[in-house]
Amino acid sequence: MVPGSAGFFFGGAKPFELTYRTSALTDVNQASYSFSGLSIGAPSGDRLVIAFCYTFSGSAISSVTIGGVSASTAATQSSGQVRSGLYYATVPSGTTATVAFSVGSGANAGVSVWTITGAQSSTPRDTGVATGIGSSTTIDVPAGGAILAGVGINRTGGIGSNTWSGLTERYDSPGFDTNLSNFSAASDVFATTQAARIVSVTHSASPTEQALAVASWR
Repeated sequence: MVPGSAGFFFGGAKPFELTYRTSALTDVNQASYSFSGLSIGAPSGDRLVIAFCYTFSGSAISSVTIGGVSASTAATQSSGQVRSGLYYATVPSGTTATVAFSVGSGANAGVSVWTITGAQSSTPRDTGVATGIGSSTTIDVPAGGAILAGVGINRTGGIGSNTWSGLTERYDSPGFDTNLSNFSAASDVFATTQAARIVSVTHSASPTEQALAVASWR
């Protein structure tokens, strides 16, 4: 396994493996965003690529593609102009991919990317969303499966940082727009079944809008 990955092997089946790959961001006002050259690891016929997409925009995220493949929506949430969502697509070829989406009009945007191989289904097992300061939700996942999450933040001032509970942080972006907004991603693989696992995130610098999206796969 590559660094940052985790997985479990059951019987003769291909092992389930989750790997956090990379994140990217931009502070440019645009109607659509395209993040190219994102690492997605070795090609595999069953490779599922999951992207957390964030933007500060008056319009919802739409028309998401991953590696040129139209992506399905796992979970989306908005709070004011903060837009957060987890999207997924099966991308069997290539070692890098472009994640692209439309927002109508955005002040900034970012993505975090994971891959899963050996999943029993590409469809999420469970999803959860939340808004509000110290956003929290619950989610289920079978033994050997994974939970992935992302959050978008807008705040009144100060750089600050995000603190996750229930998952391990994989990325915490620097602040956008004079440090008034940012995003963060977290994930873990679980050896045992998790029923109504609590996933929450708080920020240290007076957030005013917070949108959390969570999904699980096995």
